Amino acid sequence: MTIQIEQLEFETIIGILKEEREFPQKVLIDLEIEYEYKDEFLDYSKIVEFVTFFVQKNKFELVEVAVNETCQMLGDTFSEISQVTMKIIKPDIIKNAKVGVKTTKKF
Repeated sequence: MTIQIEQLEFETIIGILKEEREFPQKVLIDLEIEYEYKDEFLDYSKIVEFVTFFVQKNKFELVEVAVNETCQMLGDTFSEISQVTMKIIKPDIIKNAKVGVKTTKKF
């Protein structure tokens, strides 16, 4: 089974530039989560809540670290997950582009 979460949007401290460390900025997160569906489902609302809290709490400097650590914590927290693909986009940091990173982690 695959859960799709697209365009999860919230503000957080993320980045290495001085203004990124002082003021929250908007991020957009896409998740694709593979898991073995048996008799119980994986609650996507709990995943949204977890990812939002984890990213905001950690105030990551590098987006690369944010996606790696968030994927790992998802796998550690939700044992049903077999694979996570995650993308974090910073839509407002460059005027004419949306930039970010994407990774896939298998468990």
